[in-house]
Amino acid sequence: MTPILVRDLMHHEVLTLPRGALFSQALLAMVEKRSSYLVVTEGRAPVGILTERDMTRMFAKVIGGLHAKDLKVDEVMTPMPMCITENVTFEFALTLSHSRRLRHLPVVNDEDCLVGIVTMADLLDAFGNMVEKQHKLEQNVEELRLLTLEDALLGIGNRRAMEVELSYTEADARRHHRSYAVGLFDIDRFKKYHDRYGHQQGDIALKQVAQSIQGAVRESDRVFRYGGEEILVLMPQ
Repeated sequence: MTPILVRDLMHHEVLTLPRGALFSQALLAMVEKRSSYLVVTEGRAPVGILTERDMTRMFAKVIGGLHAKDLKVDEVMTPMPMCITENVTFEFALTLSHSRRLRHLPVVNDEDCLVGIVTMADLLDAFGNMVEKQHKLEQNVEELRLLTLEDALLGIGNRRAMEVELSYTEADARRHHRSYAVGLFDIDRFKKYHDRYGHQQGDIALKQVAQSIQGAVRESDRVFRYGGEEILVLMPQ
C-alpha cells in the first residue's frame, strides 16, 4: 500500500497573522473564519500558534482583571509550534499528534516556510478511510495496527512513540540548530528483585520508577519504555 503523505491531507489555506499583530485582530479573524486556530508568522516562517486552549487561558486572565485591549498576539500565542514537513507520512503525523496531544500541526517546506496545516480531524478522517478500505480488502492488517503509543503497564510512551519522537526531535534540531539530550535508565538488580518477590511486585517497582522519572522531568521532556526495565528520557534543548 502506498503511504499517505501529509501533503495529501493538509489544508493549503492557513489562517495567519504576522508577529506583532494585536490579539483583538486574531480573535476577530478566528471568529470570522470560524477557525479553531491561527498561525503567527515572521516572514513566511511559523513562530507561534493560537488555539482554543490559548484563548481559554487568555479569557481566564481577562476575568481576573487583565486588560487585553492592547495585547499583542505574541503575548498570547504558544511559541515555537511543533511543525512537520509536507513529505512525512500520515502515520508519523498521527503518532506525533496523539503523543503530544496536539490538534493542529503547521506544515512547512524545506525552507521552513509555512505551506499548510493538518488537524487531528484530518488525520482521524484519513485513518477512518483506511479502516473502511481495510474492511473491504481484508489485508494489510499490520499497517492498520497503527498506534498503540503508550506502554500499558507503565503509562509512559512505548517503543513506537519513542522512535517517532526521536526522529522528529533530530530533524527539528538539525533544521533549527537546536540541541537535545537523551538519558537511558536501567534498574539495577531488577531480575533478582523480580525472581525473589514475584511478577506482581516487579511490576509495581517498575511503575514506581517510571512515575518518579515522569514526575521529575520538564513538561517538554518525553519519557518512554525502551524495553524491559530500561526507561529512556528525551530532553529537547
